[in-house]
Amino acid sequence: MNIVKKISDASHTLASIILGLMFVLIVIQIIFRLFEETIIGVEELTGYWAVWATYLAIPFVLREGKHVKVDFVTSRLSSKWQDRLNITGNIITAAFCLIIFWKSISLILLSYNIGRITPLLQVPVYILQVVLPVGILLLAMESIFEILRLLSKSPKRNLDQA
Repeated sequence: MNIVKKISDASHTLASIILGLMFVLIVIQIIFRLFEETIIGVEELTGYWAVWATYLAIPFVLREGKHVKVDFVTSRLSSKWQDRLNITGNIITAAFCLIIFWKSISLILLSYNIGRITPLLQVPVYILQVVLPVGILLLAMESIFEILRLLSKSPKRNLDQA
């Protein structure tokens, strides 16, 4: 469990760095455009970086309970029923993640086998797609650990230290 937390934290840190680099690169591109110049590939690169930042941050966001959720109905339920719904939601999330994990591996292999590259930067697409199974697998693991936490009814911090 502790290793997953460390990996999730590291992926969150990497996502933050990527977002910072995206910001800097976009600002530089805006400044260049003021002088009627452009940096080729900025849009393509920042688009891929946005995907990377998203997939790397999702596991951390789930563990910290910071994901967007509508609790209009669930907040009116007892804590026992809230836990049951959270367990059910996390089971569905983990199952969905495992399917997406499998499909993303297939996608990477296909991109590798056909030699697919990006239009402007000429980067092999399979390298850019590696983040898909990594982020999704971490999300599945965080979902499973959340299920275990809810089943044991221990505070989040205690299970994270295990």
